[in-house]
Amino acid sequence: MKNNSERRMESRMKRRLFIVNLNPCFDHWILLDRRPEIPDVMRGEAVVHQIDGKGLNIARVLGILGCTDYLCLNVLGGSVGRIIADKARTIGIPAVNVWIKEESRINTALIHRRDERRGVQMINESGPSITADEAAEIKSVFSKLVRSGDTVVVSGSAPQGFEPEDLREIARIAARKGAELAVDIAGEPLKALVQERPAVLKVNNQEIHLAFGIDPFDIDTLKTFQNDRGIGQFTITYGARGSVTVTCGRIINVKPPVLEADYAVGSGDAFFAGCLFGYTRSMEITESLRIAAACGAANAAGFGAALITREEYETYLPRISVTEGAYGVLSGR
Repeated sequence: MKNNSERRMESRMKRRLFIVNLNPCFDHWILLDRRPEIPDVMRGEAVVHQIDGKGLNIARVLGILGCTDYLCLNVLGGSVGRIIADKARTIGIPAVNVWIKEESRINTALIHRRDERRGVQMINESGPSITADEAAEIKSVFSKLVRSGDTVVVSGSAPQGFEPEDLREIARIAARKGAELAVDIAGEPLKALVQERPAVLKVNNQEIHLAFGIDPFDIDTLKTFQNDRGIGQFTITYGARGSVTVTCGRIINVKPPVLEADYAVGSGDAFFAGCLFGYTRSMEITESLRIAAACGAANAAGFGAALITREEYETYLPRISVTEGAYGVLSGR
C-alpha cells in the first residue's frame, strides 16, 4: 500500500507557488573595506539596496531559475512598504499587497571586507505590529486568492499580532481549497504549522532541535518525526556541511562544494527556492535537491540575500554531491 508521500508525488502536476510574505523588509548592505579613521564612525565604500524577507528572496531566486508561475502576498505598511511594492514591481515579482497601518521594517547589514575582519553583521528590526482586524483582512485576502493545486509557501517571520494560530488558519484555508503547504520557519510558528502536515518542510538543524528537542543528527529520530507527523518531504540543512532529506522511505544526502564563504545570509532562502522549483515540477527528488544546493552555494559565494545570477547557479550545479543512505552529512558531527 502506498503511503501519503508516494500518493502526493504521483498526483502532483506543475503547481503554482503562492508565497505568503508576512513581514517583508527593505535592506541596505553597507560595504566596509577600510579600517575607520575615527573608531566609532564607519564609512561605507558602497551600498547595496534590496527588498528582503524570506518570501521575496524565494521569489527572486525563482525568477532566476525561470519560474513564472508564482504569486507573492505581501503585507506592507507606510513609506517603506511603498518602496518594497515599487521595487517588487520593477524587478517583475508578481504580487498582491495587503496594507497595514504601521511601517514595514528596514534592516541593515554591515559587510566587513578587510582581510583581518570579514563577515556580516545583521541589524534586523522586529517589524510592525498588526491589529486583529488587519490579521483578519490578511486571511480574507488569502482565502480569495488561493486556489486548488497551489503550493502555499509560508517562510519567515510574521508581524507582531499575527499569531501561530493565525498561521494554522492559513494552512487550514489552503487545505480546504485543495492546496498544499510548504514551510520554512522557526520557533512557535514551526510547532504550529507542523501540526498541519506540510507537504514540504525545510528547517536547519538548530531550528528543529530548539522547537522539538530532537537530535538532528540521529537519522532514526528524523525518520520517526517525518512519518508520525505526515510530512511529505522533510529537509534539514546543516550549513556548509549540506543537507539531509527524508521522504518516501529514502534518505538523501546533499553536499555542496567547499567554499571560502563569508556572506551566507540568504543561502537558506535560495536553497528553499530551488527545492520548491523542482518540487512543483515533479522533478526527481535528487535533481530537485541538486538545484537547491547550487542556489545556496551561489548565494554563499557572494554578498546580498538571494542576489545570485543564472551563471553563478550553473557554475555550482555540477559540483553538488548527492548520495543516498543513513550516513553522509550525518556522519561525524
